This record gives sequence, structure tokens and C-alpha cells, in this order.
Amino acid sequence: MSARDFRADCANCVGLCCVAFAFDSSDDFAIDKPADVPCPNLRDDYLCSIHESLEEEGFGGCARYDCLGAGQLVTQELFEGRGWRENPAQFAPMMQTFRNAREVQSLRAMLVSAGRFPLSKAENEKRLDLLAECEPDGDWSRAWIDGILAGTVPRRVKNFLTSLRHHIERSRRPLR
Repeated sequence: MSARDFRADCANCVGLCCVAFAFDSSDDFAIDKPADVPCPNLRDDYLCSIHESLEEEGFGGCARYDCLGAGQLVTQELFEGRGWRENPAQFAPMMQTFRNAREVQSLRAMLVSAGRFPLSKAENEKRLDLLAECEPDGDWSRAWIDGILAGTVPRRVKNFLTSLRHHIERSRRPLR
């Protein structure tokens, strides 16, 4: 598994992050936007009209957001590259699948990152077992993603990551 598995590729997505999530007017977002409503800055080609000036326009939250590759995974692998504008019937399933795929990608990314700690053999085996559970045996599917999130995997990943707290505490100790 490489960093490429978690790199967003907006050119192979259909603006899912610009639609699926809600945001409130704040220091991070210049406007209120409900979930499942396209951002007014989203162009017809699914790209952001202010991408080069997000911070200056008051959309720093967008500049810092990372879908961890969920956008192109959903668009290309699960919806065969078709956009929600061209296929309105897939709008709601696509948005929910994106939100769920982002959550699975987050679990996977945290488990990969945990590998940077000096894990014991048992800890690393547990990490690798959980990581394997967060990856489909074959192709990704909407049912597989939904099943992972409906089951015990998210809780077990959280519990495992919490059990690694001692590595963080050890790294914060002052050097002697």
C-alpha cells in the first residue's frame, strides 16, 4: 500500500466533496452550505472555480480538506466514471457512498500511519490484520463499504489506535 492509495485526484472525481458535506459560515468557510447541495463555486465540469484562491476567498477549510482518495474511488470504481449531473438517479447513492468511502479511507490511513510507531510484533500483527479487514478481497463495492461501517471494524480500529497511546506518550517525554 502506498501513499498514492490516499492521494486525492480531483480530475478523476465529480466534485463529491463540494456537494456531499455541509459547512457553516466561519473562519474556514465563507458561506453556509447544506449537505447534498453543490457549492456555488463548483463548475459544470466538476472543478472548483476558485481553487487557486480558496484561502483568499474564505474557503480555507476546502483548501485543507483531503478525501484520502475516496472521491476518485467512488467516481471511477463504483460509479464507472459517470457524474451525478449526467445521472441524477445516482445522486443520493453517490453522495452517501462517498461519505462512507471517506470514512473507510480514514480508517485505512490511520492504520498505515500507525505503522510509523515502533510497534511490538503483536501490535503490528494486529494493525496488519485490521488493515486487511479494511480492504476488500476483490473489487470495492458499495455493499462492502456499507458492511464495514455497519460492523465492528470501526470500533475495533478505534480501540486499537487508542491502545497505542503509550507510543505517543513515550515520544513526548523530554530527552535526557
